[in-house]
Amino acid sequence: MRFAAVISPANLRVSVKRCDWVILEEPQSHAIRETAGEGSSPMLQSERFQRDLDDIGRYNALVGRDDSTIGTGLVYSNALSEYANSCRKWLGFAEKASSRGRGCNRQAPVAVLPGTPDALIGSGVPNLPICHTVRHIARETSVSGKSHRHGIAPELLASVPELLERPVAVFGVSPGRLAVSLDALDGYGKPLVAYLDVAVPLEVGGGGFHKGDLVNFMLSVYGRQSLLNEIRSSELAGECRVLDKGALLDLASRSRLERKAA
Repeated sequence: MRFAAVISPANLRVSVKRCDWVILEEPQSHAIRETAGEGSSPMLQSERFQRDLDDIGRYNALVGRDDSTIGTGLVYSNALSEYANSCRKWLGFAEKASSRGRGCNRQAPVAVLPGTPDALIGSGVPNLPICHTVRHIARETSVSGKSHRHGIAPELLASVPELLERPVAVFGVSPGRLAVSLDALDGYGKPLVAYLDVAVPLEVGGGGFHKGDLVNFMLSVYGRQSLLNEIRSSELAGECRVLDKGALLDLASRSRLERKAA
C-alpha cells in the first residue's frame, strides 16, 4: 500500500530548519503518581484517591469539560488512577494553552507529549517527543485576519495532547510532514487537524531537551473545512490511514450540523 511509503521513517526527510529559540524558563513537569495497590492501607488509598480526583478535576477545568460528576459514586480503581496519570501527562501543555502562554518566553518550546502515541507509531511515525512553542499557542488562539491566527478556543487547544492519543486519520502532506485528523471541531464547525514536522533536530537545548535531539514538531493546529475531502482523496489514493472509521463518519455528521446551525 502506497500509504506506508508516505510516512515510513526510512523515507522521512529530516528537516534542516534552524530551531533558534532561547530558553528562559524550564517547563514544570507533573509527576506521575504511583497507583495504590490492593495491599495499600485504607488511609493511603483514600489520600491517593483524592489526589487523583483533584488532578482529573484540574485537567477537566482546563479543557472546559464538566466534572460535576467527579467524586459522585466513584470508587478507587486502577483504571481511575491510570486516567489521572494521563491527565497529569497532559496538564503541562493544557496549562500553557489555557493561559495562551502568558508570562512565558514566546520562543520557548513546549512539550505536547513526552512520546508519540501508539496509534501514530503504528502508522509509521517515529517515537519521539512532540513539541510546540509558546508563540504558536498565542497565534493559534488569536482571532485576527493575519496568517496563522486561527481563533481556536484555548480549552480546545488544551485538549490536543489527549486528542493525539486517539487520532481519527493520518496522511502525508509533503516529505517529512503529516496531517493528523483529530476527533474535534473548532468553534466554526470545522474538523480539527494537527500538522507534524517529523524528526526535526533541535539546534538549541533547554526545557528538558538537548541540542541535537529529534522531536516531532507540531507546526500548526486549526479547523480545516476541506479536511474530510482531503482524507477521502488520500484514502482513495492509498496515501491515508483511517484509524477510526466510526469517529470519521461522526465527525462529518457533526460538522454538517454545526455549519447549518451557524
